[in-house]
Amino acid sequence: MVRHFDLVIVGGSFAGLACARTAALRGLKVAVVDSKPEPGARVRTTGIVVKEASDDFDLPARLMRKVRGVRLYAPNDHSLDLSAPGYFFQATDTPGVLRWMASEASASKLESCLSMLACRRSSAAASRASV
Repeated sequence: MVRHFDLVIVGGSFAGLACARTAALRGLKVAVVDSKPEPGARVRTTGIVVKEASDDFDLPARLMRKVRGVRLYAPNDHSLDLSAPGYFFQATDTPGVLRWMASEASASKLESCLSMLACRRSSAAASRASV
């Protein structure tokens, strides 16, 4: 069965789901292809969101907590403290934010194709087995 989409996004983390949510809310039929079994699975990020991004996305308050400063660490263990008067960051429940973004897009026109790579491998194996 061939499925048609206006937009196919590879990668179901923050940037991919932000794009999918925006496109779906604007009426496009969107597919997100990712190897993870569901949004928010196997997250490997801190979940720190800058103020401007949290303003733009109107993230649910239940998934965020304001912090006035952050410390970033480099691979060599050097660190950098970031803060400014009147500025804040949002520490998020990252898996929860990713699930919320996917549900927002799904309420519109998102067709989730999570685990597509695993499905493709299993269907290719089945094809070889039936030959």
